[in-house]
Amino acid sequence: MGEIATEYQDCLVTFIDILGFRELLATQPASQIAEHLQLFRRVSGVKNGQRQGTDTEHKSATRIETISDAIVRIVPDQEHDSYTGSRIYDEVLSLVEIQIECLQRGLLVRGATAFGSVHIPRGHEGPIFGPALVEAFEMESREVVYPRVAIHADVIARNRKSADPHLVESFEHDNFMLEVLLSRDGLGLYYVDYLKVVSDNRYSGDVEMVGFLSQHKALIERGLSMPSGAVRRKYNWLCDYHNASIGNIINHSWDYRWDLPPAEGKGLLIEM
Repeated sequence: MGEIATEYQDCLVTFIDILGFRELLATQPASQIAEHLQLFRRVSGVKNGQRQGTDTEHKSATRIETISDAIVRIVPDQEHDSYTGSRIYDEVLSLVEIQIECLQRGLLVRGATAFGSVHIPRGHEGPIFGPALVEAFEMESREVVYPRVAIHADVIARNRKSADPHLVESFEHDNFMLEVLLSRDGLGLYYVDYLKVVSDNRYSGDVEMVGFLSQHKALIERGLSMPSGAVRRKYNWLCDYHNASIGNIINHSWDYRWDLPPAEGKGLLIEM
């Protein structure tokens, strides 16, 4: 057994919960559920718990821990690394991709990202714990409520500027991109706005907008057919989010870089 580190280190921590996991256990074979859970590693380029890649600064940075439907993502700040801004931006991009692929599989997730101290063992053995992990878990369970991934305000605040004059331009770029990737609700909670990303073909990658939005609509309509209750309220929120996003595309097509005819856009709206 390897040596266990005795110190905390600063990390970005995201706690993610798969909603409706009990139903998955009752209706899907174990092999399919295992495939769903693997996407949280594959999407982030993680193998055997650590990130793969050619960038030595980011290689082996991300740790993934999975227990049943609870997934924890940990991105440590590297020692002597003054540019943590890209780590925030990279993590939000990963969260966008995770949400999109989960939704394509019919899965809803809820999560929260915080920044702070975490104990990470050397190698793959030993406990992982710390205040940031507790904060991400409590934020996800108490504040997030609906199927979205929230970002703690402290994470945003610490990326506003850099003390290093050589990194000002990089931080400005990341802050601009976070404006694209995130939105803020009426209570001031930042969350990953994956529909805004899908609706902008500068950032949506291989995701075809109309097809994804049609799939998103069908998923919500199935959820709205459920009896009233806590689950139904989550789909009500998702319906409002979906319709508001469609409305933005129809009314501000130039901002979203799509020429979506109003009739086609209205066909993507969900009737309540």
